[in-house]
Amino acid sequence: MRGASPAAAATETGPAFADGPALKGVYASLEELLALRHLRAPALPRRAKGRRVGMHESRRKGRGIDLDEVREYQPGDDARYIDWRVTARKAHAHIRVFREERELPTLIVVDQTRSMFFGSVTRLKSVAAAEVAARTAWRALQAGDRVGGVVIGETELVAFRPHRSSVAVGRFLAAVAKANQALSPARATANSLGRLPETLARLAPANQRIVVISDFAAREDWLDAVTALASRNATSFVAIFDPLERRLPSVRRAFNVSDGVRRVRFDASLSAADYERRFVHRVDLLAARCRDAGIDLTTVATNDPIP
Repeated sequence: MRGASPAAAATETGPAFADGPALKGVYASLEELLALRHLRAPALPRRAKGRRVGMHESRRKGRGIDLDEVREYQPGDDARYIDWRVTARKAHAHIRVFREERELPTLIVVDQTRSMFFGSVTRLKSVAAAEVAARTAWRALQAGDRVGGVVIGETELVAFRPHRSSVAVGRFLAAVAKANQALSPARATANSLGRLPETLARLAPANQRIVVISDFAAREDWLDAVTALASRNATSFVAIFDPLERRLPSVRRAFNVSDGVRRVRFDASLSAADYERRFVHRVDLLAARCRDAGIDLTTVATNDPIP
């Protein structure tokens, strides 16, 4: 799917993998999320913007491990870093400048609201999102970063400040599992999304990595607030979708669809083309928003393994 637009990638059949997704079914348990620590995790952005010393390469130049350049000495430079060989060859002082390493705390925002409680093959979107969140958390911790998160449940929002410990990751994943297992077809009693913009502004004002995992369905109420943070943070969106959201079955007959409470009947033969166009249009709009804000976008189907 590389090289294609997000919408094109989402509308093509994903590559075949022998092992398939690590987590399957309707719900994800804490034990399953903890076990993902030992599996390969998705790659994360490596560029830092902050000043805290850590494991990621920064745009700033200074004292560090990797030599960035040798330039002419300027007043105020540390004389300990004068390159005497170049100085002797050029006949005037030159200094070594190193690329500094900076920490990039990771904040993982995972959607476990009712729109994620859907799936037609392998697992529900909520389970796929839980797997992405767990793999991302363990990958960041293994890289030496502090890890925090925000779990958007159907009735509550739980936030965790970044810490560098497996115990902290375990607490975050316990909240993910709790919100995941609380999902059901029943109508929600509260809306936790309203607190997300202020929570993100408090936890990630600048110089962090933010990974948002959701289906991004009807999320205009907080997308503006999230994309506004991208100018000050390395931000990525992981859009989860189910193959049935992308394309209707190629069968010329009517279907009955139910969420456990309501039932809708429609003719797939008459609605298939328009149905697919609406999906592509929604993904294209999200991709355009991400491009404008400098946000990385990845699409993941519920029947795909996490890359």
